[in-house]
Amino acid sequence: MTKLKKYEIMGIAVIGVLSLLLGYLFLKNPGDYGFFDFLVPKNNSLWEISKILFLSLILYAIVEYFIIGKEYDNYNFAKGVSIVLAPVIFIFVTYLFDLLIGDVFIITHFFTFLISILFAQFVSYFFMNEVFYFKLMNVFGVFAIFALLIIFASYTASPELLPFFVPMERYETYIVR
Repeated sequence: MTKLKKYEIMGIAVIGVLSLLLGYLFLKNPGDYGFFDFLVPKNNSLWEISKILFLSLILYAIVEYFIIGKEYDNYNFAKGVSIVLAPVIFIFVTYLFDLLIGDVFIITHFFTFLISILFAQFVSYFFMNEVFYFKLMNVFGVFAIFALLIIFASYTASPELLPFFVPMERYETYIVR
C-alpha cells in the first residue's frame, strides 16, 4: 500500500470521528465563535451539517499537507475539488434519498455523510495519484475552497427558504407526505 493510499484511507476514519466531535461540540455548545462563526452550524439542517463536513475535510487536509502533501504538485487542487464536492454530494444525495424514501431517517443522513467522505477521499487520491497537472492548477483548488467559504458565510447570514436550509423539524414537512 502506498503512503498516499494509506493516508487517504486513514483520512476516512479521522474525518468521520472529527466530524462527530465537531458536531457534538457545535450543536451542544451554541454560541459566538468569533471569526469562525459562519462555519459553525446554527441548527441541524442539511446545509448547516455540511459545514461540519467541510470543516473536518479542511482540518484533515491541512494536517495531511504537512505530512505528505508537499510531495504532490497538485495537492491543493486535489483537496480543493474534494472539499468542495463533498458537501454538495452530502446535501443533494441526502435530499434525494429522503424524497425517494418519502420519509426522513437519521441513518440515511449518516450513510450519505459517510458516502461524501469516501467520495472526497477517493477524488483527492485519484487526482494526486494521476500525473495530472497544469499551470495554476493549485490556484483553482484554493479558489474553490474560498468560494465555498464565501457561499457558507452568505447563506448563514441570510438562508434561502429551500428545504435543505431549514432545521430537521421543518425539513420533514417537505419530505413526509
